[in-house]
Amino acid sequence: MFKREKIYESLRKRVITHAEARDLLNKLDAIPADPQPDNPLLDLNDPPSPLSLAIDQPKSDDESDSLDGVEVVSQSDSEENCEEDLYERIVPSNEPLPAEQANFIYAGKFLSGSSSKAGIKNEIELASLTSGHLVNANASSVFRLVDTLASHYDVSTSYFCGKCDYPLLTPSSVCRICNTSAGRSLEYKPFGVATSSLIVQLEYILTKNIDFFLNPPNIDPSDRSELHTWHNSGNDGFIKLHLILNTDGVSPKQCFQGELNPVYASIGNLPAHRRGLLGNICCTSVITGRGKPGNEIWKIVVDDLQPQLAYLTETGITCNGIIFKLGHLDVTIDIMAANDIFASVGHCSIGPGCLKCFTLPVRVGNASKWPTELSDDLRTPESYITDAINHENGLKGLTQWYRIQTPFEWRVDGLHTLDKGIILTYKDIYLRTKSQVAKWNTVFMNGRYPDCTVFRPRTLEQSNRFTANDNRTVYFVLFPLIFYSTFEKFPITSATAFLNYLVLRHMASRYLNSDTIDLLIITLDYLGEHINNVFDGRFQQMKAHLLFVHAREDLRSRGTPYDYTTAPFEAMNRVIKVKYHPYDTRSLTSTIMKNLLAWKEWARKATNFLDNDSINPNFRKALELLLPKTRIKKVRYRAVKENGLFDNSVVRFLFDGKHQYGRILDIEPDGSCLIEPYTTRPLLNTFLDDTTLPHHLKSALAAFKTVISLVDLVVGLDDPIIVNPSSIVECCCSLNVEGKTYVYDLSFRGPSK
Repeated sequence: MFKREKIYESLRKRVITHAEARDLLNKLDAIPADPQPDNPLLDLNDPPSPLSLAIDQPKSDDESDSLDGVEVVSQSDSEENCEEDLYERIVPSNEPLPAEQANFIYAGKFLSGSSSKAGIKNEIELASLTSGHLVNANASSVFRLVDTLASHYDVSTSYFCGKCDYPLLTPSSVCRICNTSAGRSLEYKPFGVATSSLIVQLEYILTKNIDFFLNPPNIDPSDRSELHTWHNSGNDGFIKLHLILNTDGVSPKQCFQGELNPVYASIGNLPAHRRGLLGNICCTSVITGRGKPGNEIWKIVVDDLQPQLAYLTETGITCNGIIFKLGHLDVTIDIMAANDIFASVGHCSIGPGCLKCFTLPVRVGNASKWPTELSDDLRTPESYITDAINHENGLKGLTQWYRIQTPFEWRVDGLHTLDKGIILTYKDIYLRTKSQVAKWNTVFMNGRYPDCTVFRPRTLEQSNRFTANDNRTVYFVLFPLIFYSTFEKFPITSATAFLNYLVLRHMASRYLNSDTIDLLIITLDYLGEHINNVFDGRFQQMKAHLLFVHAREDLRSRGTPYDYTTAPFEAMNRVIKVKYHPYDTRSLTSTIMKNLLAWKEWARKATNFLDNDSINPNFRKALELLLPKTRIKKVRYRAVKENGLFDNSVVRFLFDGKHQYGRILDIEPDGSCLIEPYTTRPLLNTFLDDTTLPHHLKSALAAFKTVISLVDLVVGLDDPIIVNPSSIVECCCSLNVEGKTYVYDLSFRGPSK
């Protein structure tokens, strides 16, 4: 017997006619319904389940699937075995859901952004008309439930005149200073500021992830591959929280003339694949209005946030008997947002100066040329305050953000500085013509990539539509071969580009340790001195200045730019855009904040409902449709097939304490793998073999022989060996160029990995 969904699917594909579909549906309705459970709905006030995972985020432009913590299991076998049962089992009861469940479902539909308030009212009425019986849902009850869900977060709203920043009692009040009123138009909107409780959101996140703190992983003290693995948590009877703040101007793409300015916070103690989930990101405030918010408007945000940070520092919060206190507070934002919130002024016609040092760019034509050589003229925490008070050295005054942090705690961001900065510059240099793109697109698209994730992005012909994650993937996988292909004709240029590749690749590596950090710092100094001479000034840009001059300051004490990527916050911006109505002139700010927090609370309760095996099957199915799924695609290593390789058969593994590449020939019943090891040669060695390279460049390259090689040339095959599956380190990819095979380790971190 077909399920109802199968019938509709067959009808859409025109496999059956409408008459046949009606007959099947009538037969389906004649099947006796399953009995309803005695307790179909959990209490809405149930506490959050400590073991429930955070909801996953919709995929942002800068994000890829995560493979962290993945088990070696098969996903396809179980899907094939249950497919027949899925469509042939008895359909659950067609009786309407109880009122509490129906209201909860429609609240989730409204909060997900797929329906407006008027749309929810119409959907409830249409559902009653089309189903033949009354739907046990009421629009007023749905919206009361939404307000109840958001009430836990203490949302408060303030309004200011959009022209003179004078406080308003209501968004429709007439300003007493400039006599401006808020009409129902897009030309004028008052500034609105909505704030919420950071402490309540942190308590929820820490409770949800308490298993990580109760059973922390054993970490090598020299490991620097993750932000949470090396920051000192303290031994004073409490855990030191590392909070990362972010803000940015968000411009909705509809007819809203203005900006949204949310303020986010994430917990640096969590692993990146947990830290980047939307359910684990706090939204402390949202500002709406036309133009940039002024100092008086930011004062509302800081007045709400500062005492909460002080409470976290002095008292802390307790979850499951563990005390958490604020230990580190960093700010990660893009360059333009940093200049806005810290009031950096432009220097004549050269644009904003650097917030990290007193260095100024040189104006050449219409461009500002930034130095990349190491500078001793760095700002200090004290100099920020002095210069801001005296309006000197590029600072035009103390802003409200100085009450939280100075620009000294501003971290170099991997998303904007590297993925949308340095990497794009290399793409413009080496893939600037159609013939170059066509040549390397063939190599790239014919490569073998793991089938455990959608690793390969769009074709290179669509590079103008690449996301930051696409740029990073192409650069880490393809560009070493591009540099090698031009090495014979341009040895110094290609070797310098490959040296820069090694720096960025190891910054994102999961094998990063303290010794490699020291090597990267030395190499950044070298590249800063020579890269613009080699590339004729192509890297005299602000983002290159931040990398070669200032990233080295953070590497040893704070982390790499990929530890402080803003990609998860950019994904939150996409969610924020869904929560507003462009013609809302009266409650826009509070609507955005309440709907965002209510959606997170709804998802938490929905997760708890799904943990209960006795809930109504129809209610469960509706929840699964609305709730964003935490989908971690699992790796299944497979043996080679007769006519080639499976995508997951090329791996990096440990044997006798050494990393090796190889392909899986067979998998034994006990799970052990028969692997044919590759004899490989690091691509680095081919650059070192050249005798024409300058000694200083060759020495800089040779220093990387002490760290693990991440791209190798296959030169032969060894005798097969038996390897325990726990010794398999990573799936690998392989590319073929002119009959030569190159293998790559894929252990680099994406925006949420």
